[in-house]
Amino acid sequence: MRRDAIVANTGPLIALDGIGQLGLLVRLFDRVLVPKTVAEELTAKQDSQATRLPNELVTVGPTTALDPLLTEMLDPGEAGVIHTALAERLLQVLIDERKGRKLARLYGLQVFGTARLLVEAKRGGLLASVTQSMEAMRSNGYWIDDKILDWAATVAGERT
Repeated sequence: MRRDAIVANTGPLIALDGIGQLGLLVRLFDRVLVPKTVAEELTAKQDSQATRLPNELVTVGPTTALDPLLTEMLDPGEAGVIHTALAERLLQVLIDERKGRKLARLYGLQVFGTARLLVEAKRGGLLASVTQSMEAMRSNGYWIDDKILDWAATVAGERT
């Protein structure tokens, strides 16, 4: 099931790229926006292939000043994600960090995490195993809490 559009943060892009699954985003969403601040963070990550974003991921810059609350509370990438979603009148964001997720919800946005994205991909027949994908992310150094892994594996029907 494809969804309209999402604005993606740095962490999930690096995590998905690290396991060769960055393409899931464009298969699950009609549009994927990447704020300029996120693109800059990716460029700074020398070990990430995500510095070369696929053409289907659209990099956008801010057209208005960011809300001071966002810039005070969050890192530039997360602030840019929420700002872009609000400016573009989009409802969905891809953020893994707890504080960013909480603020996004306060602004009325629907929050996806990498785990949920993988579950949706499996449900759509685009991914064989959520557990294997998340374990591969962990092997690449991406932090995933055991509770999140257990939730995702259970929801994906890989555990009871």
